[in-house]
Amino acid sequence: MFQHSDTPKAVVVGSCSIDLVMGVEEIPQAGQTLMASRSASYLGGKGANQAVALTRMGMQVHLVGSIGMDPYGQQIMRNLHNEGVNVGFIHEDDDYATGTAFVTAAYRKNTIVIVPEANHRLSAAHVGLAERHFEQADVVLLQLESPPDAISEAVRLAKKYRKNIVLYASPATQLSPEITAAVDFIIIKESEVGHAFGGRSHEEILCELAGKLFIRCVDNSTKYSSGGQILHLASPQPVGPHLMGLGDAFTAAFAYGITAGFSTESAVAFGNQLSYFVSQKPGSQTGLPHPREFPEIIRKFRP
Repeated sequence: MFQHSDTPKAVVVGSCSIDLVMGVEEIPQAGQTLMASRSASYLGGKGANQAVALTRMGMQVHLVGSIGMDPYGQQIMRNLHNEGVNVGFIHEDDDYATGTAFVTAAYRKNTIVIVPEANHRLSAAHVGLAERHFEQADVVLLQLESPPDAISEAVRLAKKYRKNIVLYASPATQLSPEITAAVDFIIIKESEVGHAFGGRSHEEILCELAGKLFIRCVDNSTKYSSGGQILHLASPQPVGPHLMGLGDAFTAAFAYGITAGFSTESAVAFGNQLSYFVSQKPGSQTGLPHPREFPEIIRKFRP
């Protein structure tokens, strides 16, 4: 990991939510009623997940987001504060509830319905309040659970200060040519490539966005193009039964690796490894290694 004197800094612009999970034997079909075997709630939101992961790796992280002034929001704030994430730029909204995600989780399968609520109250003005931290950051992380104007402002500020931008393009929507060109790295689920880039083949898109696009597969492997060759880096072990938060873990680890000077292959391998850990436990943040464990993990991938 980094020495204290050169602790890397990140700005994460994204969502904070509570994940409400129902365990089922199979994913329900339209019109079908199932009995869940269990239910649980977990701390989530793609922005919060990535911020917690980066902080546990030893980065200084400012999270820019929005929550409601309700018990869920206070639970999220307490957790982020305890994890060491700077919460000074999390907007607290009087009129909207904290975001939630309703998850049906079967073995190695899930469906997620997001209720954005306060997450969609994040504005460009809120993002602009954190400008000095964009200037000081080493990397900026974004996802697509925030409003487009907030994302655009974050991209503008990151480009203004010439910072690397890592975009986890989820939940997938069609990416504009401007955003695609502006960001440095795009991470996306294999099942959502068509939503973002249209009906072209994955190979064609990977070659067009060589060194920029990283496609995450359901088996926790990652495809990308480097030097005219499409590479497919496998998961270190078979993926575990829990699929929530794998993309966030990969994105955070990849961003850390790029910031720390890892090769692209090592950054991808580190992302696959961290996602594997997360797949072993329920909840997006539960399976993240603790700070005391990260030095030994990172040492395996450091150049």
